[in-house]
Amino acid sequence: MYASLCLSIMLFRSKWALFKLEDRVTYSLDSFQHAQNEHLQQVAGDLQQLLGEVRDIVLKACDLDLRQFLVISGFRRTNDGKDAAVIVIIILKCLTH
Repeated sequence: MYASLCLSIMLFRSKWALFKLEDRVTYSLDSFQHAQNEHLQQVAGDLQQLLGEVRDIVLKACDLDLRQFLVISGFRRTNDGKDAAVIVIIILKCLTH
């Protein structure tokens, strides 16, 4: 559940336009293509960073769910509430990004 909350927050904060247009700027074809290429590179970099962050969140969520499953199934003892602390830390990290 917290993973979907983190992902929702990250996606809500990200604002990517399909193309970049400056107000009150007249573009030549070359300058327009150059501006769009720069914007493309920026968005591609942002998406690559987002991919890494999403991967980390999903990995942590899966790891936590596996630990909880093992405890519930009797394969592992609890670690005195450390899982709850991990959840709080992950949520706080998502909120501060």
